[in-house]
Amino acid sequence: MPQIFHRSTNTIARVSIFGAVLIVAGFLWLIAEIQRSPWVTDARVAREQPIQFSHERHVGGNGIDCRYCHTSVEESTSAATASIAATATHQSKNRPSPGFHRPRPA
Repeated sequence: MPQIFHRSTNTIARVSIFGAVLIVAGFLWLIAEIQRSPWVTDARVAREQPIQFSHERHVGGNGIDCRYCHTSVEESTSAATASIAATATHQSKNRPSPGFHRPRPA
């Protein structure tokens, strides 16, 4: 039986398939990188703090680790607000700092 396609057609088909797979993989990689970028995640965007106090004093001066107050920081995409346990430290003191309000019961 005579050959229908030229021998180079196999090579062209293989290169085309490889190129298409490479382009799709590159496109999926690009989408994943954009999804993780600060542009989408709003990283490095200053948020208004619900309780006004100095992180510099607590972390820098007192040497308290961020995870002591912000317990969800390792599992969540954001640090969230301080936990009730962390605010108990301030509640036990007789001198509440200005601007500090006790959290509402859940």
